[in-house]
Amino acid sequence: MVGLAAALPLVAACDRVFGFDHVPLVDTDAPGTSSIAKGWGPPQQVMPDTPAGAWPSDPSFDLDETYLFYSVIYTNNDYDIFEAKMLDHTKTGPRANVLVSPSYAASPELAPSGTTMYWHDYTMYPMGRIQIATAPTVAGPWTAGGAPADLNIVVDDNRPGSPDAAGDYMVIARNSALLGLHHDTGTWIPDASCDTINGQLAIHENPQVSADGLTLVFAGAPTPGQRDLYVSQRTSIDESWPLADVLDASSGSFDEGDPWLSKDTKRLYFTHNKAIWLCERP
Repeated sequence: MVGLAAALPLVAACDRVFGFDHVPLVDTDAPGTSSIAKGWGPPQQVMPDTPAGAWPSDPSFDLDETYLFYSVIYTNNDYDIFEAKMLDHTKTGPRANVLVSPSYAASPELAPSGTTMYWHDYTMYPMGRIQIATAPTVAGPWTAGGAPADLNIVVDDNRPGSPDAAGDYMVIARNSALLGLHHDTGTWIPDASCDTINGQLAIHENPQVSADGLTLVFAGAPTPGQRDLYVSQRTSIDESWPLADVLDASSGSFDEGDPWLSKDTKRLYFTHNKAIWLCERP
């Protein structure tokens, strides 16, 4: 058996090969109150079925993690959204097209129901808009349903997040800020729930809200440049999001984005260096 002292350099060397460097960590003592910011294990690469010459991005799942939804980016910067059934936490079966270019479909976010998907339409690049697709079951087939006006109040770089299980609250990214939206009246109405976080950082991207509406993960940066993964937790859906903590799944030296947190908060998927990665915690 290899001793711990001998094994640690090997782990560090493997992390450097894949572009990770877990020492030192970045700002893990940020002024938030999250109980899940620390304790994440080393990254494992997730290997979805991807066309030759393309790379995966933007992971999202149904709540049971039975299906992975992900963007595929081609060398000509076209995008497709694919769906694949998970074989385990790091491998999938064959891919199936969900939405196909030239719609420039990317950034899928599956609602907890498993039958509604929010996605980012790049047709008007560099601007973007949020669209909706629906299906009878999580396995599809998926049908594009248009761009709701109340999610696209301005023509801007809107990126979707996933709503809570009740369908009453979600967070989207607009420009470099996060925007909370309530749906109590049947229309998505902006609120002030993300104001504290928006004052903490300069860049905010790729939000995901947990099904209970109490945990928010996103990619962010204090200044334009390298993004890390952040988490904010609240005790009630009526509260604003408190200051966010850096997740220690972040490398501290490289750009990460597109976080997706499992419903038990034990698995964190994200993108880095043209690949999808998974970190787990006890």
